[in-house]
Amino acid sequence: MVGAVLLGACGTSSPPGAPAASLGIVQRRPVPSSLRLVTADGAPFSFRQLRGTVVVLAPFTTAGQATTPLLAANWLAAERALDAAGLAKRVRFVEYSVDPALDTPARLSAYAARAGIGWTLLTGSLAQVAAVNRFFYVYAGSAAAPAGAIPDWQTGRVPTTVVTHSAGYFLLGAGGDERFATSASPASAPSTVPRRLRSMLGVDGLQELNDPSVVGPTWTVRDLLDGIGWLLRRPVPNG
Repeated sequence: MVGAVLLGACGTSSPPGAPAASLGIVQRRPVPSSLRLVTADGAPFSFRQLRGTVVVLAPFTTAGQATTPLLAANWLAAERALDAAGLAKRVRFVEYSVDPALDTPARLSAYAARAGIGWTLLTGSLAQVAAVNRFFYVYAGSAAAPAGAIPDWQTGRVPTTVVTHSAGYFLLGAGGDERFATSASPASAPSTVPRRLRSMLGVDGLQELNDPSVVGPTWTVRDLLDGIGWLLRRPVPNG
């Protein structure tokens, strides 16, 4: 009996395994140092600067009224868990905009303040963003705004067109390799979405919040923390 208890205790401290194939793709692809973008401060940014820490990377647009606020809510929860575990300095969260025409460095800074986030936000020229999209197989295109669109948080105008893009996120190892990719959408517990982010959700976003299954495969904060723990080689409690 004692042996069984000890084995159970050891099991709880074991690092998570690689993410399941049902969630995404486990791989090892060196990220080209030639990929370059621009920070919210307007400074040049090379993907080489991400080496040395585990990186959670995702495409987004500041005008997003569904995935963008829900992803931010999940990342904020993951940040709190990492901080509580003393691992915050070993992980970096990075979003890059797939709508550089709209998302200037100034708008990225305004979005960070509005959303209450502190991670790295990137934009760039159309060519720079297209190069990043190609490497990570991210789709981005234009479409008519959904019927439930709400006024943009900055301009106050209801959009007539929107930039749609792949959901999901990527995990990069400390050596600079892409280790995992998922195109699943974020599933957030309604009680964990801060009011400032909830106010940015359009009708579609509220539907996804209340019934994540409407968008197909989803990922949770637990899924993300397990993926990070796999790369850190230690479990990350929910905080």
